[in-house]
Amino acid sequence: MLTRLCCDELPSKKSFAEKHSLSLSFAHRNFLDIDKVDRLDVEEKFLSMAEDNEDLVKMTLLYFIGYIIIRRKNKGKVLLDPFFLKLVNHLDLCQTFPWDTLSFKYCLYILADKMKERSKPSLNSWNLP
Repeated sequence: MLTRLCCDELPSKKSFAEKHSLSLSFAHRNFLDIDKVDRLDVEEKFLSMAEDNEDLVKMTLLYFIGYIIIRRKNKGKVLLDPFFLKLVNHLDLCQTFPWDTLSFKYCLYILADKMKERSKPSLNSWNLP
């Protein structure tokens, strides 16, 4: 995945999901409440999976998305967009999805948030994920 980062324009999540008939079958097999899946749920499920589990690669990808691609400044509860739960069910589409554009978008979000905090006198330095 790292060697195929794509900088194309981000598609509309709704139209992309409809165009490719994305399903939540992976999410339904692995999570009780698919509307409230957070990074910690993914990590717990990932660490408990057997090596021969057919969903291991998909769970690994979801873990990567939650902790690397869309990482937020807080380390607590971060709900994953159901779109990603659908997308990881289709590994072929994951190879062509514009992950680089998405990660850049989140990077700008974090940078803008940090610039708002810059006026605080106690902030001497900060990290950008």
